[in-house]
Amino acid sequence: MRTKVTLVLVFLNVTLFFFIFYVYPRIVEIRDLGEARRRVLPAADTDVRAIEIQTRDRVVQITKRNGRWYLEKPVQWPANPAAVSGMLTELQLLEDETAFDVSSLAQNKLSLADYGLDKPAIVVTLTPAQPVGSQRKAPAPVVLKIGNVTNVGNRLYVLSPDGKRIHVVARSLADILSLPVSEIRSPTVFEIPSFEARSFGVQFPPPASRVRIQRDASRWYFVSPFVGRANSDDVKLTLTRLLGLHVGPFITDPVPSDLSPSDNPAMRVTVEGNNRSQTLLIGGPIAATPGHPIPPGIQEFYAQMDDRPTRFVLQIPSDLFEKIRTAQDSLRERHLLEFDPAQLSSITLRAPNQPDLTLQHLEGTTGGDSGWQIVQRIGDAAPTTQPADPVAVQELIERLTQLSATKFLNDAPSAAAEEAWGFNSPERTVVLQLANAPQPVPGSPTGPSIELQIGVGTERGPHAYARLASAQYVYEVDSEILRETPVDARDWRNRKLRELPIGARIVGVRIVRLSDDKVIRRIDLPAGAAAPAEAAAPANSSKVVRDAWQTLLVDLRTLRAKTFVYDHFHDTVALAGIVQPWKYRLDMDIALTAGAGVQTSTQSLLLTDRLGGTQQIAGSKDLDAVFEIDQSMIDALWTLTFNAEVQTPTPPAAPAPAPAAPASAH
Repeated sequence: MRTKVTLVLVFLNVTLFFFIFYVYPRIVEIRDLGEARRRVLPAADTDVRAIEIQTRDRVVQITKRNGRWYLEKPVQWPANPAAVSGMLTELQLLEDETAFDVSSLAQNKLSLADYGLDKPAIVVTLTPAQPVGSQRKAPAPVVLKIGNVTNVGNRLYVLSPDGKRIHVVARSLADILSLPVSEIRSPTVFEIPSFEARSFGVQFPPPASRVRIQRDASRWYFVSPFVGRANSDDVKLTLTRLLGLHVGPFITDPVPSDLSPSDNPAMRVTVEGNNRSQTLLIGGPIAATPGHPIPPGIQEFYAQMDDRPTRFVLQIPSDLFEKIRTAQDSLRERHLLEFDPAQLSSITLRAPNQPDLTLQHLEGTTGGDSGWQIVQRIGDAAPTTQPADPVAVQELIERLTQLSATKFLNDAPSAAAEEAWGFNSPERTVVLQLANAPQPVPGSPTGPSIELQIGVGTERGPHAYARLASAQYVYEVDSEILRETPVDARDWRNRKLRELPIGARIVGVRIVRLSDDKVIRRIDLPAGAAAPAEAAAPANSSKVVRDAWQTLLVDLRTLRAKTFVYDHFHDTVALAGIVQPWKYRLDMDIALTAGAGVQTSTQSLLLTDRLGGTQQIAGSKDLDAVFEIDQSMIDALWTLTFNAEVQTPTPPAAPAPAPAAPASAH
C-alpha cells in the first residue's frame, strides 16, 4: 500500500516539474507571440529620439536633446512633456483589434488606396535613439502610415512599418497625433522652475546699468549695480510669477525693427539655474485695437528667447512688469538692520553734546528675560547704572528691526551730499553689540557690531537720513526714529520703582500737608483687614473715599512712574520755568514678617499739587527719582486731599451736670 502511494506522489511531482519547466514556458511564449503580433510597433522601437508627424496641412517635428523634448517645426520651442509622453505611450503600446496581410488584397481585388494608405492622412516617423556605447550604425527610422476611418466601429487602418500588414486600431491614435501646436508646445516662457533659479538679472539699453540679483542659500542679494541685500520674499514671489508666464500667440508676420525684440530689445530678463540660463528679450509694446482688446491690468509686448528665432506675444501683468522694470528699488531690502534680537548684548545711543547712553543686557548674552540696565558716564566720573525698563527696551528693539527706508537716495554719495544730509555730525548714532557675529551676507554689516547713523538736513522735516557705518548707501527714513531713540536716561529708566515683597504688608498711610505739617488723611490697617473699608476709615466715610483708599493702596504696593521728570531726585521741581513746591508728603508704614518677629519701616513720597487733569509730580530721595504718577493714583489723591478734614475724631461733649436735689422741708 505504501509503495503505491509513493509511486503516485512521484508521478505527480514529475508531472508538476514537466508543466513548470516545459509546458508553462511554451504557454508564456505563445502568449507573448500573440501580444507581439497584435503590437503594431516592434518592442525595440520604444526608445525614440525624434518624432515627425506629417499631415496634409502641416509637419510637426519633435526632437530630444539633453533629456528634454523640443518642438522644431512648425516653430522652435520647448515641447510640452505631457503631450509628447502621451504620443509616445499611444504609439509604443498601440495594439490592433484585427489585422490582415497586404498580399491578400489582390485576391479580393483591393489595394492600399481602398484603405487610404496609398496617400495616408498621417505619416508618423519615429527615429530610434542610438544605443549607449554601441558602435553600430543607428537604427533606421520607423514609418507608420495612417489611412482612412473604418466604415464600422470608428477605427483606423494603419500600415505596419514593414508594409506587409494592415492593422485596425482605435481612433484615439489619430486624435492624439492631431493635437494643435498650442498643446504640443510648452505653455511657459521659461523652462527653469522657480526652485532651481540661482540668479535673476534685468538689462536695459545703454546707458542704463544692469541689475543682477543672486541667491546665497535661502537669501537673495544684489551683485550689480551695487552689493546689497534684496528682499528675499519679494524676489521669490517675483520669480515665481515671472517663471510662470505663459506664451501667447506666435508671430509669423514681420515686426517693425523699432519694436523687434531681437533688433531693439527694451529689456533683457535673464534667469540662471543649474548649469543653464535663459534670456527673455522684450521688445516694443502692442497697442490695443477694437479687433485686439487687451484685458485691464495686462500689457502686451513683442518677445522672443535669445536662443530661438520664434517671436511671440507676451502678456504680462502691469504690476509685475513695473516690479521688474524698477527691480533696483522695488526688490531691494527696505529694512536697514538685520540682526537676531536674542544675540543683543548692548545698545548704545549717541547724540551731539550729550554723554553716551548704553542699554546693557544683564546675565549672559542671550535676549531672554534677565533684564536690562542703563549705563552712562558723565565727564570723567565713574559710570552710573540704573535699572532699564524692559518694555521700553523691547519696543526699541522692535522699532530698530522694523526701521525701513521710505526712499533710496544714493548708493555712492559725494562728500558734499553727506554733509548736506547731516552725516558730518549725525543727530543720532545707534550701535548694536552682538554676542555672536552673524553669518556674513553680501551687503550686510559684518562683525559683532552694527552702527547706524541718522542725520538731518539743513531744513528739518518729516524725513531723516540714515546709513550704516559699514556701507555708503543713504536711505530716507521717517524722522520719528529720532524721537524714539532719546539719549536721556530717564526715558529708559524702569517705570516700576518699587514692588513690595509677598510677606510685606501696608499697616498705615498718612497724607501730611507740608505747609503746617498737619495730617489731613490717614488710615490704619490692622492685621487681617480684608480691605480699607473694613479697617480704619471713619464710619462716616463715603464709598468714594473708601474706594480712593483702596486704589491708593494698590498703587502704593506696586509704585510705577508714568514718566520721569529728572534723572535724579531734586529738592524742587520746575516745569515750564515755573517752580512747583512740594505740597504733601505721603508716609507709608510697612510691616515685614522676618523669622519670629515683625520689622516695621516707613517710606515717604513727596507730592506736588495736582497740576492739571492728568499731571501730578512725586519725588523720593530713597528711590532717587522725580516722576509723574499714574492717572489712577492722581484721581485717588485728589479725592482724599480736596477739602480734606483732619481724620481725628472730635472728643465727645462733657455730660450735663445732674440737677441739684431739692432742699428738704423742715
